[in-house]
This record gives sequence, structure tokens and C-alpha cells, in this order.
Amino acid sequence: MPKMLHQCDDWADLIAGGYRPQRSNCTPELVWCLIEDCWHADPLQRPSMQEALERLQQMAEEQAEAVIGLASGKGGKKLGGGAVAAKGGAGAEAAAAAHAPSCGCVIS
Repeated sequence: MPKMLHQCDDWADLIAGGYRPQRSNCTPELVWCLIEDCWHADPLQRPSMQEALERLQQMAEEQAEAVIGLASGKGGKKLGGGAVAAKGGAGAEAAAAAHAPSCGCVIS
């Protein structure tokens, strides 16, 4: 990493300039694919915030199913609420807004 970063604006400038950090061993493949898609050099090829949110929700749901299935002893019982509940209905927009990034980063 070229310097210690403490502000969101630092990342935006670096990424816009072409810098891409290497994947750490603890970053799951699906998460890294989303990160790389969001860093695409062509802004038109990047996923929308809605698509990124949906992909993260899907990852969270799949992870919860895997963890609960292994640890609960209940044969993979699904968790209620969270990402699953936010997928539809009147509260979907509010849930999406609640999970929107608040740092103000804009990478173009």
C-alpha cells in the first residue's frame, strides 16, 4: 500500500488513478469478485449500488445457511429476518437505504 489511508477520499483518488490492492487470504472469492467488479476501469461496467447490495445479501444468506446448517444441529434451518427479510415488500427500500454506504465515496 503506497501510504496509510484514513479517509475515504484517499481510496477514491488511488482507485481512480489505477491502484488496486492485492487480495488478502481471508477475503472470500465471491467478495473479491464483487470488489473487482466495483473497481472496473470503465464506470459503465461497474455494478449499480442496488446490484452490489443484492449480491452482498445473497452472499450473507448463503453464508448464514452454511453456518446454521453446520452449527445448529437442526439440519440447516434458515434464519429469519436480515438479508432474507429485506428482499421484498414495503420495507425493502428502507432496508436498502439503511445499508447504503454513508462515507460519500464516489469513484468515477
